[in-house]
Amino acid sequence: MEVRRINSIKKSVQELSRGFFTPISLSVQDRFGHTVEIEIEQPKDQNRKNNLEDLIDRLIYIRDTQNISRRAYQELTMHCQTLPKEYRLRIRKQEINSKYKIHDLEKYVGVWQSFRETLSCRLSVLLSETFMRDMILHDGVVRIKITGDGTTIGKRIHITNIAFSIIGEPSCTGSSGSYLLAIVRVPEKQASLADALSSLISEINSIDSVSAGEESVRVQLYLAGDLKFLNQMMGVEGFNAKHCCLWCICPSELRFDSEKVWCMYNVERGARTVENITKNSSKKGKERLNCFSPPLFPSIPVSHVVPDILHLFLRISDQLVNHLLVELKALDNLRKCTSGFVITKYTHVQKFESFIQSLGVPWQFYLDKSSKLITSRDFTGPEHLKIFQNIALVDFIPNHPKLRKLRSSGKILCY
Repeated sequence: MEVRRINSIKKSVQELSRGFFTPISLSVQDRFGHTVEIEIEQPKDQNRKNNLEDLIDRLIYIRDTQNISRRAYQELTMHCQTLPKEYRLRIRKQEINSKYKIHDLEKYVGVWQSFRETLSCRLSVLLSETFMRDMILHDGVVRIKITGDGTTIGKRIHITNIAFSIIGEPSCTGSSGSYLLAIVRVPEKQASLADALSSLISEINSIDSVSAGEESVRVQLYLAGDLKFLNQMMGVEGFNAKHCCLWCICPSELRFDSEKVWCMYNVERGARTVENITKNSSKKGKERLNCFSPPLFPSIPVSHVVPDILHLFLRISDQLVNHLLVELKALDNLRKCTSGFVITKYTHVQKFESFIQSLGVPWQFYLDKSSKLITSRDFTGPEHLKIFQNIALVDFIPNHPKLRKLRSSGKILCY
């Protein structure tokens, strides 16, 4: 009980210190009614300075993440005298910004920073901690994932960003573990990025080791992203092409054949390599195998090119569920509804809707007033997981000719 009371008192004093109140003395009353005076040792100036610097750093973070304007913060400091003044935050931001060398692009709107310097700075911090060192360093090698993505602002403004993650770092799968290298106003196309980010691309292709503090570590690169980004970076045409697969030369008319085996590593069995993509891109007609340019990152082998699993899962899941919905609508002879849609008249689609709602997913069929078609919203990733973990196809399409094959397949095959 006494320990709890002491800890409670310590906590109260700490809260006062965080608010920049300096406790001078403390009077408490024990259980016998006696007043006890406690002298509090004054903190050293260095500790007070460190606390102030930490507070300023936290305030800068809050201002940036919560979009608090300078004028609004100045108003706060007028009403709360304990807050550091705005100019202190401005000076600290200048100190932080001076540590990062951000370069403007000459011919394009955008900025970039050195891959080697950024990676070296981050590794110096991570490798200084023993437990983190064991997670990211294996046989003197760190694995780095280069990622990128494009987006459109409005209808005409195309933005593409390039970043990297350190594989093994606990935050590597989240936004806090993704370190931005470049952001540029160009479309998500190889030619545009090659022209805009030539210096950064050359630096990435030439790196094989990097200094981290007083040691040098080897670097192993991987390339990740959605399929559109990966195909562009590796010089292979998109999904409408006959040979659009990035890892093998499987033609589009043979994708359905799951019995045919294609290989990602054996060239004799259809595997692509950086060398044959480069060679085929200089050919003409069908001999090109839909290779339009040498890879943008020739230092990264095709075996180190990794597609975004979430994008694959969502796309495949959407296709499978849509095929099932088409089958259920056909069984109910459900095409267009010229009058009101009453789901109780259609047993198969009603059964599927009830199944989805039983999983706790708010979802239902509805009538599109413009097209007169029965439609529904798309499922999210977690909702797809619930469906695949609980669905029994025999309950919905018991007489389907391919039901046995679907039930016997323990995994989804791309080809």
